[in-house]
Amino acid sequence: MSQNIWTEKQRNVQYALATGNMNKVTISKEFDVSRQTIYNWLDNPDFVCEVDKLRQELRNFGEQLWYSHYQKSIQNIIELADTSPDQRVRYNANIYNVERIDGKLAKQINISSNTNDRKTVNSDILEQEQEKWEQQMIEQMNNEE
Repeated sequence: MSQNIWTEKQRNVQYALATGNMNKVTISKEFDVSRQTIYNWLDNPDFVCEVDKLRQELRNFGEQLWYSHYQKSIQNIIELADTSPDQRVRYNANIYNVERIDGKLAKQINISSNTNDRKTVNSDILEQEQEKWEQQMIEQMNNEE
């Protein structure tokens, strides 16, 4: 690929095309360039390559910005789940945390006080389930770091 030195107008048009916020008519008016000139520039593979490169840089920047706040957002949800004075906020934050791990909960939980409906649960199975859940939590925390 040849090294191109882009004019200020070309550079501005490249950024505008990379962001995707303006159509070519608006770009031509904004930067005082004819639409035909923009189409001519877009026929140049190096020009298009530069637009694609800028688009990828913008996407990477946005993702880095988003990920930099991701861990803080999770910490805020956990803090709300633990310390909010509003019981509904604590409930919703805890539901969110559980659903992030186990998927959506059932919309309705039927609680029966009928002792005939109860099944006996082996304590070994409960311990195995607890260990499995703890391992999943540890793996998820390690993946987020």
